[in-house]
Amino acid sequence: MQELTYNRLIHHSFSKTYQSFKETYNQLFDTSEIEDHQRAKILAIVVLFSNQSDKLLNKLAYRMALAYGLKTFDYKPLYDIAINTGLIPVVALLKQVNAFSVDNGMQDSFISNLMDSYVDNFRVHNIVHTEQQVALNGFFSQHSQDSATVVAPTSYGKSELIMSAIEYAKNKNICVLVPSKSLLAQTRKRILDAKIEWVSRIISHPEMCSNSEEPSVYVLTQERLTRLLNQYKTLTFDMVIVDEAHNILDKDGRNGPCK
Repeated sequence: MQELTYNRLIHHSFSKTYQSFKETYNQLFDTSEIEDHQRAKILAIVVLFSNQSDKLLNKLAYRMALAYGLKTFDYKPLYDIAINTGLIPVVALLKQVNAFSVDNGMQDSFISNLMDSYVDNFRVHNIVHTEQQVALNGFFSQHSQDSATVVAPTSYGKSELIMSAIEYAKNKNICVLVPSKSLLAQTRKRILDAKIEWVSRIISHPEMCSNSEEPSVYVLTQERLTRLLNQYKTLTFDMVIVDEAHNILDKDGRNGPCK
């Protein structure tokens, strides 16, 4: 049997099926209550879509499970999807707000305690990561001495990755290159808030630099880095982290390539 995809679902040959799906889908977002037979249909669609390899159908299944939970206060379908797709922060949040307090005794049960322990495996500095974020951190740790490019969506944990890199590169000169002054200020604040034990100096402007050989973290725009290197010819870095690398060369060409 051919697997279902979103393109197949909206194809004209599936017009009746698609129309029926839309009617069911819209019930999640109107003001009417969902009857038992409608709940069964919605959950069947959620299970069907979540078990396909088509990413659009997977996203639809997640959205339907979320809307179903918000409307019925039954978050078990969302919980199951989150567990199966590695969205551990969602699992932790549902547990935190006692989403199962009115369920069938799951709260304080053996399975509940087991899942709490499982979630703790993804907790770093009291922040719960997804499976993919943990894998990303593992990859970076293994290649911390190599050149590596990390491409990930917004809010994927790249900032935490930078903090981890600084923490592990103890007593080394580290340069974090950012594309704008606003991001410079944000990055500097994150490093300060992280309270990394060995970091005593964060240099964000060439005038803050001296001939001291004390290991430091440099957070600089490309322009400031160029000025710094022109002023201190012998300055070297043990690690260079380029944040938002695609924005280093802006559209007006103001930032030239590093020499």
